[in-house]
Amino acid sequence: MLKKLSLLNPTRVIYLAMITLMIASCSTAVPGAQAAEPSSPAPVATAAPDQPTLAPIVTSTLAASATPSPAVPTLTPSLIPTSTPTPDPMSITALRNGSYPGSDIVIVKELTAAVGYRRYYAFYLSQGLKIYGLLTLPNGDPPAGGWPAIVFNHGYIPPTQYVTTERYVAYVDYLARAGYVVYKIDYRGNGNSDGVARGAYGDPGYTIDVLNAISSLQIFPGVNPQKIGMWGHSMGGYLTLRAMVISKAIKVGVIWAGVVGSYADLVDIWHHNDLATPTAQPNSPNWKHKWFGLYGSPQDNPQF
Repeated sequence: MLKKLSLLNPTRVIYLAMITLMIASCSTAVPGAQAAEPSSPAPVATAAPDQPTLAPIVTSTLAASATPSPAVPTLTPSLIPTSTPTPDPMSITALRNGSYPGSDIVIVKELTAAVGYRRYYAFYLSQGLKIYGLLTLPNGDPPAGGWPAIVFNHGYIPPTQYVTTERYVAYVDYLARAGYVVYKIDYRGNGNSDGVARGAYGDPGYTIDVLNAISSLQIFPGVNPQKIGMWGHSMGGYLTLRAMVISKAIKVGVIWAGVVGSYADLVDIWHHNDLATPTAQPNSPNWKHKWFGLYGSPQDNPQF
């Protein structure tokens, strides 16, 4: 047979091979014929290393369930982690979240009495610091419910020169004669009060002292805790306004020539030369330089 095929024309050999293959393929399509069981699964084609593998556009549910993907946890809104920046200690938000329990007011000594009222040198606690002040009480028994009371916030006086019984005498006298308990507090670092005097505009200490004075008066015998107001001059006006925004315990406030401008105005207009002369006005320039270094100018960082 091989000898005969070798004698055939090469073209005829190709034709014979093709016919043989066609006959073999047709024989598998005969009805009733049993298909041969494959000996092994067909190999899966893989992409060449330098070709990107494309994901199928359509996948069946069966195929998806056959190769499950790792479970991804679904976070409810309450479980989604958030990063809330800590508010600056000077901000109203931070101060509203603070605690101002005050303390008992301790009378150190009684001062010379005036017509219609008594005068005492007394202290209370603010963040553990003894804050002294001039406390005046009307003569006689308190009315039903107690006397109305006023926290008196003085303006800026160099802390080392401050004396509790000096300045604002006429104003305290008028309020005391009118039947008010008046507590003119010294603030931390002023006079004999504990702590460091860092000023009112760049440090929350004075504001905290004012708020603790309110709480201390609320528990003082003879004072009506629902009738407490505040009076402030200059820097004390600034403290009065801030305290009223922070605490609902202050029922009325009086501000005389208070420093109540925006912080942009305090920086750019009020004592503007503080930025150029850090040693001038010791109550104000330090916080400006500190804030400019930490947060930039109001123009650079208006959000702060």
